[in-house]
Amino acid sequence: MKKILSILLILLLLAALALPMQVLAAPTGAAGVTWSVELFTIGGGYLVAPVQRTAAQKPAEALLRLLTASGYVGYYDGTPQSGFYLAFVGDGTQTKKYQGRANSAALYGTPTAPKTLNITPKVPAPLKKELASHGFALDEQALQGRLGEYQCTKGGGWLFSVNGAFPSTSLADVQLKDGDVVRVQFSLANGADIGGATPAANNFYPVAHKDQLTRALATADKNTAAYRAALSCLQTLDATQTQVDAALSALQAAGTPTATATRPVPTTVGECHESSTQALPSSASTTPPTSVSLAPTTSAPTTPSSIPATTETTAPAVPDLFADLWTLIDEDEIVRQAGTAVADWTEIGLARLGVAQKTAAYLAALLEYVQARYKEPDKLSATKATEWHRIALAVLACGGDPTHFGTDADGQPIDLIADGTYNHPDLGKQGINGWIWALITLDAAAVAQEASEDNVPENARTTRGEIIVSILDAQLPDGGFALSGDGADADITAMALQALAPYFTNNKRISVAVGNALTCLSRLQSADGDLCVDGVGNPESTCQAIMALRTAAIPLDDARFVKNGHTLLDGLSLYRTADGGFAHTRDGARDVLTEAQVLLALTPPQGDMTYEFTVYLPPEKDPPNDWRFFVVLPVMVLLGGAAGIFLHKKRRRGCAMNN
Repeated sequence: MKKILSILLILLLLAALALPMQVLAAPTGAAGVTWSVELFTIGGGYLVAPVQRTAAQKPAEALLRLLTASGYVGYYDGTPQSGFYLAFVGDGTQTKKYQGRANSAALYGTPTAPKTLNITPKVPAPLKKELASHGFALDEQALQGRLGEYQCTKGGGWLFSVNGAFPSTSLADVQLKDGDVVRVQFSLANGADIGGATPAANNFYPVAHKDQLTRALATADKNTAAYRAALSCLQTLDATQTQVDAALSALQAAGTPTATATRPVPTTVGECHESSTQALPSSASTTPPTSVSLAPTTSAPTTPSSIPATTETTAPAVPDLFADLWTLIDEDEIVRQAGTAVADWTEIGLARLGVAQKTAAYLAALLEYVQARYKEPDKLSATKATEWHRIALAVLACGGDPTHFGTDADGQPIDLIADGTYNHPDLGKQGINGWIWALITLDAAAVAQEASEDNVPENARTTRGEIIVSILDAQLPDGGFALSGDGADADITAMALQALAPYFTNNKRISVAVGNALTCLSRLQSADGDLCVDGVGNPESTCQAIMALRTAAIPLDDARFVKNGHTLLDGLSLYRTADGGFAHTRDGARDVLTEAQVLLALTPPQGDMTYEFTVYLPPEKDPPNDWRFFVVLPVMVLLGGAAGIFLHKKRRRGCAMNN
């Protein structure tokens, strides 16, 4: 009895240690997220006038879709899920000219109604004066085709603000909610001209807060004098806060448009932006229970095998779909980019396929990259644990040891597994992604190193059990998972399944969670067979779903994942290009990020592609027969005696966001 009371007391103390989540206050009274794309600093008005979109969309993906829907295209580095950086906004009519890339940045989408991007910068006089006094040489020649980094000045580029704050991180890592205002802005001075200067620099001038006025403009009647006055105020560089507030009051008094009102897109010119000292939005990161032994659920477990495989259709032969994708990849170029997302995932796929020719060179380049980054204060990332996870998986796939991968600035061995998983100070800082990939990475390392016991030490910040529970606690009512919002995200749901599936036979709650997630993922599959994001087919999500089924030992022609006679492989084949590569959009150009995920989803190209435990290991690293026993055993031990360990653990949960 004393032991039970002690454990309960410990749990209560741990709950009290949970830090409150800090979020950036959103303007009140509005549903959805307000977006705008602004050219105020070069006198171009709005490229995309204020418009509202659902908060359920992933931020980077929402921006790219907004640009495409407006007739333009986005060229980006990183991915819409991680490390996203908007390098250029491009002419929607010239996508073929750049063949899917511009200055190494990847192209997203092809507009159905493409627009020409021809801009002649007309920088307002006050900003010209500031640029000159701060050493920014200005080039106002006409811009055709695209607008982005280093154009017009050496400080030219796209920045974004959320509710007046300028993140120091990627848009992909921000979690948006109803009422938020996101302004994507072209800067000529690394943000100093729009109120978003770095801490080491100063803004050129005071900038009024214009987010509430921007949000109001999205739903205002465009046929009123108040609308035109508000538009002018938003684009005026030196507008005072008093002027902005007055414009907002007048716009609100004018009311919303009538049903017959016409709503022309504004094209007036001007410039300017806003600043704030508020913190960035934070992802929810609650202190998890100390084990996965939670109260029994009332529903019966829904195991992944509860629905028999269908005979409705047979999955296409993987070698036919796979073709010679790997032969199209320049591995020398991949080696040169070691440490980037696209290079790491591609090399993992090539290693899994068994055709990588440069693994030694890749490991050497990756070692150089990691050691250089470890000399910096933030090491691999200030906010993203997934940087450690991806690189550790690349090291494993290439046959290296991520627990002893080079030395840091003090000459100490670098342990990517410890630093990125059980000893990371805040796995949940970037959202559920951190928990998911920590578990996948821990398990992959355990298998690769043929561990006979839990590879998380007793003095770790976070146990494997806590990681599992943090994932489970994030499951949505619809059975799916998401970075933000109440609606399931296909990518995150599939990734969560990859992390949880190996455990479903040993725990009732996990079994139910996996079954519900599979049901949700099935609902997100289209009649063509591919997975949908916001109602649009997405090959990357389809790849993640394929990997989820493989991890859960489910055939790809399982009844839940055959729609209208089409499997996930049928859906993926819709994105195959004429030369055997894969595109991000149907009939689009080859996309290296898409192809990296296809490599992972379709390797190795033999057998029935079921149960590999993890797709992130070399083929020879098969899971040992007692894998589930030695992985689940430490979790079950937590039920009886591990609670005392947690009294000595340091905890940093939730808090400020920053990717």
